[in-house]
Amino acid sequence: AAQAVAATRASAPAPTATAATPAPAAASKPPQRGGWVIQVGAYPAEGTAKERLAAVRSKASKVLTGAEGFTEPVQKSGTIYYRARFAGLDKDRAEAACKYLKKNDVECVPLKN
Repeated sequence: AAQAVAATRASAPAPTATAATPAPAAASKPPQRGGWVIQVGAYPAEGTAKERLAAVRSKASKVLTGAEGFTEPVQKSGTIYYRARFAGLDKDRAEAACKYLKKNDVECVPLKN
């Protein structure tokens, strides 16, 4: 019986770890994304967030040169939303990018990472 309990305990973390893999991966990436990020939306579907990143990049490729587009899951009121963000910016570039995007009817928020 003790072996069965030990086996159950040993196997129980595997599904939890597998289910939680996206969150730790997302949590481990932001430290690599130092400096500033800009957020251009948050959507209930990751595909929609990725489409937004592509659309914003095509609209503002000059101000986003060298910036890395990524999605970041966040849970709000029991719903998972995917933030559409660009990283790899300093404060001035983040603010300039948002200023440009807002002039082109794109919601944008600069955030210190």
